[in-house]
Amino acid sequence: MDLEKFNYITEEKLPEVKTLVIGIVVLVGSFKAIDGFLSQFACLKTRSIVYLLLFFSWIIYWLFNRFYLPRNKKNKVGIVIAIFSENETERQKLKADFISKLKSDFK
Repeated sequence: MDLEKFNYITEEKLPEVKTLVIGIVVLVGSFKAIDGFLSQFACLKTRSIVYLLLFFSWIIYWLFNRFYLPRNKKNKVGIVIAIFSENETERQKLKADFISKLKSDFK
């Protein structure tokens, strides 16, 4: 799969409600398809617990991507910059230097 296409799917399409519904339908279909095979190895209670764990894992993952991760507005570009510093005074100095350099470059 092309990396740009994967990035588009994870950033733009994953937080949509229809993706949640499609994921639920795929999970339920998968559970139905493999249930007969798994019934030979595990009892109904064990299978039900595994199915519920997978189901709720998908919902929690979707909710995390939908509401927790920061997003830019449509047709806007944003950047994230992470800079490591050893202590607070160095952090303040790096922050001031970086911001002043950005301001001068944007001018």
